Amino acid sequence: MSETVSLPERLDLSTAPDLAQTLLNYPADKTLLLDASQVSHFGALGLQVVLAAVFRANEAGGSIQLQNTPDRALEQLKAMGTSPEIITEATK
Repeated sequence: MSETVSLPERLDLSTAPDLAQTLLNYPADKTLLLDASQVSHFGALGLQVVLAAVFRANEAGGSIQLQNTPDRALEQLKAMGTSPEIITEATK
């Protein structure tokens, strides 16, 4: 069974510490769905937090999936050279 975490509107310095702690509270060996439907700003620090959680999950045999990403956030991810698919499959 998977759990869902709704991401904040802004993924940046103001939300990264809380998001990192939230993601650490979930077992890394399970499937975690990140609902990005409310994200209007996907900054580099937010991306780092999400990638760290993906690496942790992949090492433990779990997975993280980024879902419902709005077009604006997709454009921001593309500008950073990534996409939800690339993030989901990230390995160290």
